[in-house]
Amino acid sequence: MAQWRGRPQPALRSPSVGDASSLLTAVAGGEKGVRFSDGCGSLNVSQDGLLVTALTVTPECHVAAQIGNFTNLSSNSFAIVTAAAEPSIFGWAQQDCVNFWKSLC
Repeated sequence: MAQWRGRPQPALRSPSVGDASSLLTAVAGGEKGVRFSDGCGSLNVSQDGLLVTALTVTPECHVAAQIGNFTNLSSNSFAIVTAAAEPSIFGWAQQDCVNFWKSLC
């Protein structure tokens, strides 16, 4: 995992800002080689496959991914819980995003 100032840096942030990382470019040809999909029936994925949104509460979910030639990838399991009036991905903070990318390498 790439590091900057001693902190792990994710290979992809969606929506993207700036150029793709060298790791993402090498593995997937950039953002064009990345697609996420619903791994539990409780997520909505944008048409371009890059934006994942929680739809319903569920105790266990995962995000499926295709990154370059790696086709059957999956995030660690997480719960979707209510926060105020809208479902949110519990614990799917930056560190979890970093852990998701670590699990792919």
